[in-house]
Amino acid sequence: MNKKILLQTDNLCFKNKNEQHWLLEKIAFLVKSGEVHGITGKSGTGKTTLLNLLGGLEVAQLGEIELCKQKIHTLSDDALSRLRQEKLGFIFQAPNLLPDFSTTENIALSLIIKGHTYTYAIEKSVHIMKDLDIYQLHNQSVLSLSGGEKQRVNIARAIIHKPEIIFADEPTGCLDQENAEIVQNMLFSLSQTQGTALVIVSHDKQFISKTEYAWELKAGGLHSI
Repeated sequence: MNKKILLQTDNLCFKNKNEQHWLLEKIAFLVKSGEVHGITGKSGTGKTTLLNLLGGLEVAQLGEIELCKQKIHTLSDDALSRLRQEKLGFIFQAPNLLPDFSTTENIALSLIIKGHTYTYAIEKSVHIMKDLDIYQLHNQSVLSLSGGEKQRVNIARAIIHKPEIIFADEPTGCLDQENAEIVQNMLFSLSQTQGTALVIVSHDKQFISKTEYAWELKAGGLHSI
């Protein structure tokens, strides 16, 4: 199967406001459909910043990012927002689920925001929960969920619209070993079953070593490990 390029950077450079030195310098990165890339590194090296740049959540001072065949620096805010909604999925360390909604409604919300009916969104949410083996949570309040359950709901919410690429920032950082392994396996299965590309940031080198392409961010650059 031919893999298509989903993400490509050229000479990507970034430094924080009022800083003299580049936090990220001359980053060249290529991601194709179905690939799993893991990025690790010490605290403060810019892992989350890099992920935010790649997903169009922050803006680099130099260089280009082409995401799903679009150069994101040329896009308007509205166009970039549409790209994120339609093509990308984001999984953050803190799930930030909405406490006033059920588990199913939290998952369905992204489809409702895109204009789908409530009935359609709920139906799709039920299907994705069954696929991820979390249907038993469908009627529960998110306030009653464990940390591992919340993160699995977070993953369901991120993939319900079948994104082409998922950016995951410390997706197992606050989980115990058993739940961390469940979430890791759930993420890896997405590339195998749906052809979804994954870019995962984690301080857990053991987790990153399981990815297809493992990188360490240090001294402003990405180094294969």
